[in-house]
Amino acid sequence: MQRRYHKRSVFLMMSAIAGTAALPAFGEVYTFQPTSGVWNDENNWRYGNNQIGGYPDDDEDDAIIPAGKTVEVVSTSRTGSIDVRESGGSRGVIAIYENATLELGGETAPDSIVNGYVVFISSCQSLPMTSCPSGYCPAILRLMWETVTITSDNGKNGEIRGRSHWSDGEHPAFGGGYIRTEDDTSRRTLILEGSVRLVGHLGVYCALENNATVMVDDPRGVGTGDECDDCYEDNFGDACEYPPTELCHKDHMILGTWDQGDPDDFLKTGTGEWIVRGGTMTFQDCPIDTTGDWTVSNPCNALDGIDHSLLEFKDSEFASIDCLSGDFTVDGGRLKTELDLQTSGKLTFKSPKNAVQPEIFVAQDKTAVFSEVCP
Repeated sequence: MQRRYHKRSVFLMMSAIAGTAALPAFGEVYTFQPTSGVWNDENNWRYGNNQIGGYPDDDEDDAIIPAGKTVEVVSTSRTGSIDVRESGGSRGVIAIYENATLELGGETAPDSIVNGYVVFISSCQSLPMTSCPSGYCPAILRLMWETVTITSDNGKNGEIRGRSHWSDGEHPAFGGGYIRTEDDTSRRTLILEGSVRLVGHLGVYCALENNATVMVDDPRGVGTGDECDDCYEDNFGDACEYPPTELCHKDHMILGTWDQGDPDDFLKTGTGEWIVRGGTMTFQDCPIDTTGDWTVSNPCNALDGIDHSLLEFKDSEFASIDCLSGDFTVDGGRLKTELDLQTSGKLTFKSPKNAVQPEIFVAQDKTAVFSEVCP
């Protein structure tokens, strides 16, 4: 309450000093105007009765990105909610660039609607060391409230995406990004609802309630052996030593826990689908308790000897899998578990002709049990 009173006081004081010049009140609804432009520029937004004079920068503000508009996040920006719209196949876009953060969520803001795209664009390997410490400047979507819900309207398929292999070249994301909590020890939950999809090359370091779709869909796959088989050296002469979301320049979604966080605060749960259709989806350092279905398939039909898809549950001090109730379908690629895996859902294992054969790998001294009643 003190922060709100202070902000109103400043607003009233500044209005009095400025005479007839009015400033936006907190909790405004801003609509983005140009075809493209940066977030933190008041000339790019309108509020109220088509007024100029502010942009979303508070956890009670709402930001609307109409269809066909692209707003670029190039520094730290903040809003309570986003409404990324679609109309007639034309989508609005929020593009979060390297070394930039969109802070999302607030107490009074409604749930966010994404019928368009939120993309992470991080190509920082090309920057000089002085501009990019350790050769990596992530694009970040930071959760600023206890729960942040993102959904799509019925019949829409909004996407939160890192990296893209879109053939039409529309809004390609040349790198990955992080979805993370406010800090290493804060408990924040991202809730996906409706038909929104979380896709591609990302590090998801928050609690995730997936009631929609989480998917990796990179047809380049995971390589022929180790995941770094085909890495190119970066500009600093180092190969295969990128942080998780930059691994090998192939789509690799990592769902885990920050080093200083309590693993129980990073629970992965929900009723939605988990799909690997090329690339790698890795769960590490976090508990998993989900009722959703799991699908691993090979996006390449040619018999090229490569399992292009990998779903893996990595062993660590903090990793655990509760008895799952979703079905597993493995009709290409590889399911790998270093943890005990039990599910009351069924396993469908397909071995298509003239295609790379699917695999299920269970680590030594571990078990994988399907279609059993959970204890």
